[in-house]
Amino acid sequence: MIILIFYIILGNLGDLPDTIPTHFNLAGLPDGWGNKYEIFVYAGVGLFFYVLITGISAALAIVRNPTSFINLPGKTKDSLSSDQADKLRIFFVQYLFLLKTLILGLNVYLAHSNIEVALQHTDSIGYWPMLFVAAIAAVTIFMVYKSYRLTVSTNSYTGSTPYK
Repeated sequence: MIILIFYIILGNLGDLPDTIPTHFNLAGLPDGWGNKYEIFVYAGVGLFFYVLITGISAALAIVRNPTSFINLPGKTKDSLSSDQADKLRIFFVQYLFLLKTLILGLNVYLAHSNIEVALQHTDSIGYWPMLFVAAIAAVTIFMVYKSYRLTVSTNSYTGSTPYK
């Protein structure tokens, strides 16, 4: 998706007017304007989140002790079994991939829509960005809820010892 963002931007950069929309209101209508090179913000934001989330996921996948990456109170973290820690690791890696996909999808959509508005092919970016934001929020809330549920399951059910 990062390549797609750059492809969309670079493929249309020569056709863009010198001033393009840089901000949109909740109805998707432009309400801020700037230099056409500001379109690269979408690529920069997308690249930043790609590197950040991929780095966190990679570190979480290869770290020997996954509890060192899990932000929990000390007592809760110390009581996690190795099974719970591995379930949390797998869960976080999978859902971070989903989160990354949604964020990059939003950036692809915004770059394309911004170009379409700048070229006057349409007058708004529509309501799709709100759906992406709602999906990102839903995934984040679910991640918090599910990680809580995975940490409160007692060690007596798994028969495992705490992860050290």
